[in-house]
Amino acid sequence: MVNLDVYRKRLERIEELLSELSEYSGRGAIIIVEGKRDILSLKRLGIEGNFELATRHSLLISRRELPDLEAK
Repeated sequence: MVNLDVYRKRLERIEELLSELSEYSGRGAIIIVEGKRDILSLKRLGIEGNFELATRHSLLISRRELPDLEAK
């Protein structure tokens, strides 16, 4: 017999994560995705926002580009 509680908990967690992602994107956070289909999938799930393709830009930032956080 399949324990449906396991699937219910997984679904609840997925819904929580999608809600959190939607909240962050609503506040202007950039959502980094791997490909264009990921953007389409997120939009179908109701997530709107500023999407950036990880494959389009290097995600590595040189130390010269970072603000001097120790100065604060």
